[in-house]
Amino acid sequence: VAPRARDLYLSGVQHVSQITLPGARRAIQLFDASIGADPSFARAYEGLARAYSDLVAELWTISPEEALPKMREAASRALELDGTLAEAQARLALARWYMEFDWDQPEPLFSRALALEPTNVFVIEEFSWFLQCAGRVEEGLELIERAVAADPLNLITRAGLGWKLYFTRRFRRVIEEANRILERDPSFAWAYDLLGSS
Repeated sequence: VAPRARDLYLSGVQHVSQITLPGARRAIQLFDASIGADPSFARAYEGLARAYSDLVAELWTISPEEALPKMREAASRALELDGTLAEAQARLALARWYMEFDWDQPEPLFSRALALEPTNVFVIEEFSWFLQCAGRVEEGLELIERAVAADPLNLITRAGLGWKLYFTRRFRRVIEEANRILERDPSFAWAYDLLGSS
């Protein structure tokens, strides 16, 4: 990888990890610049897919009609260049699920992503949501618990566990998870959302 492309990519990762609108927008610029510096750098396309995914699914700032095709295109290009990228596999699965309401193709993509990176929290979480929405609630819950075990300090993952417990009507455990989150970060809004819903 060209050193400049790598540096731009790493800066993009730093910005997209903020999960803020300015961070996501800057990340897109940096990932695009990384691709410009080295069009064969697969991870830059994977990062671009993540940024568009965050804009629509985490930040709710652009329409799915605008973001999802860009996410799918970037993830597909990443996989053309490197078929071993787990997050690109998962983003492509999400695009097919969200855009095409495809319930057949996403599972093999999620399964492959999980096989490639068994402890990747993003992959585990998204696969868990997919399974839960497909009616395989206990499998989804088992997966999200695996994500929490892999990254116990990740409050977003813990909140994801809380919501999956909520949807299985295990309200006592939802409250326990929300309180665990608040012990670590009393300002974490999603924990209050969980408590209020339970």
